Amino acid sequence: MALINNTIGKDYFQLCRDKLAEILLLELPNQSTLQENEDLNFAKIWQDRKRPFNASELPALNLTIESVAYGTKNIGQREANPIYSIDIYDAKVSTEDEDADKLVSDSTWQIARTIQFILDSPVYATLGSTLKGYVHRTEVQSIESGMAEMTNDNRFSILRVKFTIKTVSLLVAANAIPYSQLNTTVKLEGSDKGFFYQVIQN
Repeated sequence: MALINNTIGKDYFQLCRDKLAEILLLELPNQSTLQENEDLNFAKIWQDRKRPFNASELPALNLTIESVAYGTKNIGQREANPIYSIDIYDAKVSTEDEDADKLVSDSTWQIARTIQFILDSPVYATLGSTLKGYVHRTEVQSIESGMAEMTNDNRFSILRVKFTIKTVSLLVAANAIPYSQLNTTVKLEGSDKGFFYQVIQN
């Protein structure tokens, strides 16, 4: 006979992924205005998209839970250390003054640097007040280059920002945080290319 009779809800590392999308969708458009850089004006962030991107969709961000390493176990909970990947895709075409390789490299690294600064900022040390007490440490771990492709005059660039969080994982299913209490300002939408986050418009 089954001994666990409660529904197992979302864990904090899953809710943290949604908070990451919310933070970036609020801060990146603001930085787009401040830096006068349209490449930072993201209206959506893809969630774990597997389908390839085409040039017309770029620049694009894809957010994935890469792995979760479990640590110390206590009664009712245990330490969970997820690693998130934020993949940055961009493409540029050469101009009379600048080569496409340089343009796309400069663009993706500025996006990555901006994401790193936002996520490492003290104001988001616990990803906001909703998760305070459950998120104990956050940091950007690395920025890595991905494989880039070339078609016609387009030059593609891919960078991966790895972000780690030290949090807890609930072992008592009845205590899982209700999704409605997360108080995010984003919603998850679906399309034939995958799921993506967008800011809720009032």
